[in-house]
Amino acid sequence: MLLVAALPIGLAMGAASGASAGSLKAELSQLPRTRVLPAGVVQISPYVPGMGEHWANPANLPFGPIYCVIEGHITCMEYMISQKDFAEGVSHNKLVPWFDGKRQPPINHIDIGFEPNGHHGYEIPHYDIHMYFLSPEARLAGDKLVTK
Repeated sequence: MLLVAALPIGLAMGAASGASAGSLKAELSQLPRTRVLPAGVVQISPYVPGMGEHWANPANLPFGPIYCVIEGHITCMEYMISQKDFAEGVSHNKLVPWFDGKRQPPINHIDIGFEPNGHHGYEIPHYDIHMYFLSPEARLAGDKLVTK
């Protein structure tokens, strides 16, 4: 219970300090590069703030996996699940957690966002599930680095 109570304080302190380009580089250095992505995966979007570029195998769209990339490093995996699937109780079991038998980087945090009107590439109501391998602070530092 003490750990749970201390976690928000620690996260708030980390967020307040912000992440520098140096700490972003340090986090990125621990993550795999795009060259290890499965065959057929290509860049499908330019840099999106807070996420990076999006890469995927077009044959796997819109569901995924979709990979977020910052400076050539894979920073997250994303799946998009329709609101209809959730409402109908559809299960999505055995999602591929990584690829080619490689060890997946540890997940730093998960964001689940509801898109009530969909977005380009998946225009129906759905949930975007992002499993990030770097900290929220490093994601913001990536935005600052790219927009310079």
